Amino acid sequence: MLSEARNWGAAKRKALDTAFHSLTIVSINHPSVIDADVQLDLHGRGHPQGARHMGKNELLTTDKDLAFLIPNPVQGHVIANA
Repeated sequence: MLSEARNWGAAKRKALDTAFHSLTIVSINHPSVIDADVQLDLHGRGHPQGARHMGKNELLTTDKDLAFLIPNPVQGHVIANA
């Protein structure tokens, strides 16, 4: 696991484990998930500063790949690198 490879301490690994266990798992085959993915892709292609291409299935990131989506149509924030 990445946390071991980076020599994270027990507290940081426990926080990561707690975060993972609090996640909600949603099937990517659900029609609303497919529609949301299409809408995000269309939004990225039509961005006023030029088309934005992003990796798929990103829900949480420490980089700014998704920052252009905030605040519309997705509410969220970019987490600063630790």
